[in-house]
Amino acid sequence: MDRIRTSTARQNGLTLVELMVVVAISAILLGLVVPNVQVITSRNQVTSDINATSAALRFARFTAVDQLKEVIVCPSADFSACDTSDWDLPKIVFIDRNENGNREANEALLYTTEEISVANNMTAPNRLIVFSPTGTANQSSTLNLCANSNDNKLARQIDINPNGRVKLSRDENGDGIHENKDGDALSCS
Repeated sequence: MDRIRTSTARQNGLTLVELMVVVAISAILLGLVVPNVQVITSRNQVTSDINATSAALRFARFTAVDQLKEVIVCPSADFSACDTSDWDLPKIVFIDRNENGNREANEALLYTTEEISVANNMTAPNRLIVFSPTGTANQSSTLNLCANSNDNKLARQIDINPNGRVKLSRDENGDGIHENKDGDALSCS
């Protein structure tokens, strides 16, 4: 007599129901995590851009005092000529030896930044920022940075007063939105 052997070996794997439960839980978790990652990424891009620009401005002021020369900060597409109409461009810092407001071949680049992230937009007055040998600025200037999403919580500002002091905006009242030097909330819209 032939006996039919039955296998008592256990099968490994998931049932269709178990698989559907795992997929549903994964989708819910991704739905909660992905927006938070986007916010963190946007916040980091804004912070990086504002810090790089602030560092260039502070370096320029320090160099002007240290070298007793006029130092210029401006955006530039080619790291040579200034283009104050587009502050999203990389910033250049140089000693303006002949004080003509232009970078000449004999005027070395002292500091450069990368361009502003494509996710952000920087606006500023259509003029050069010039620091004198005493550390003063040619005039008050305000540079505004906003994420392209126009989220006011991502708005940042750099204020340069006539004394040359470079100050970053802060969220003084804790509402999640930075304020300008007068205490008014920054707005990207």
